[in-house]
Amino acid sequence: MSGYSLSGYSLSDVGLPDHGPSNDGLDRLVERVQRVDASVADQLTESVARYQRPLTVQVAGRAGTGRSSVIRALLAGRAEPFGFDPVESDPVDSPATPDPTLDGDLVLYVLAASLHPADRAAVRAIPAGHGLVVLNKADAVGASLATVLARANECTDALGVRTLPLVAITAATAASSAVTPNELARLRNRADDDPTLAERWGSFGVGIAIDVLRRSPHTSARTLTQILAAASGASGLQTAFERQRRQVQALRGARLIDDLERLATRALEGAARDEIEHFLRSDVAAQIGLVGAWASPGIAAVVGEHELVDPVDDEQALQLARWWRGFSDAGDTRSDPTGAGRRAALRIHHGYVRSWARAVRDD
Repeated sequence: MSGYSLSGYSLSDVGLPDHGPSNDGLDRLVERVQRVDASVADQLTESVARYQRPLTVQVAGRAGTGRSSVIRALLAGRAEPFGFDPVESDPVDSPATPDPTLDGDLVLYVLAASLHPADRAAVRAIPAGHGLVVLNKADAVGASLATVLARANECTDALGVRTLPLVAITAATAASSAVTPNELARLRNRADDDPTLAERWGSFGVGIAIDVLRRSPHTSARTLTQILAAASGASGLQTAFERQRRQVQALRGARLIDDLERLATRALEGAARDEIEHFLRSDVAAQIGLVGAWASPGIAAVVGEHELVDPVDDEQALQLARWWRGFSDAGDTRSDPTGAGRRAALRIHHGYVRSWARAVRDD
């Protein structure tokens, strides 16, 4: 499979909404199956409920790492709510409470400036693909952005989970207010020992602002606020979180399609099997399967950081369908011993065949 490359395609962010036509179709499927086979309907209801329920997000870490401030930074500046609320877990490694079970759909694990053995143990317990680590209070690591990024990379290497630097105090201030004219004047005068500036923007934010103004003295207050927001790490955290959220939701979809295929195979009543198979042949099921397969760990090495391809016309949809069919046929058992990569590729192939058929039908 290593000879295949996705380069040359136009890539865009495509996925299923958290609520919408796919859920309506699933609800109707449950209603139809309930009328013909109560036993299958019970299992179907459980699978659909697992797919539709809101994601659970835990924010965990040892006491004093700033879990609450990480939640504020995650939510800062959002025009629309996530549809779920991040929950702050009990502290890890606390003598007052037992360690929390980190079993959320997504777990944000918050570190202070240094790694503790309890942090390593807690992060190891997070299921693969469900965790992000946040190096909060990154200004305690060093005053320069390069030092902070280097420390975050060290944590990524040590933990095996992507670690994102964050200075929550700077992020929260930049999200709720702007650099004032008075603050701008003091920063231009290199007021790095000004306690009021440090209290509002943090020593890291003050250092970044002074450095920016030293290089570009005419930087406006608005531009400086934007630079501080970016340097704080909030936007990077939000982007990584959103990507991980979509990944987890997509994998839920893959599990749903797996469940439906098993139910259709086991259904003794032909009418229930027919209803499930009819849904599995639908555009909605093909799209759920396509999005879920794209998130499959079995093809992660091929997909990489690419977003799902949204075909612009029937010609591109057919080209993509053929590409993924060729990819699945070229698989070998050494690189894909469980067959997960081939199954994912075939689902992607099927999804693009449906896209091609829909494009031809609508043309």
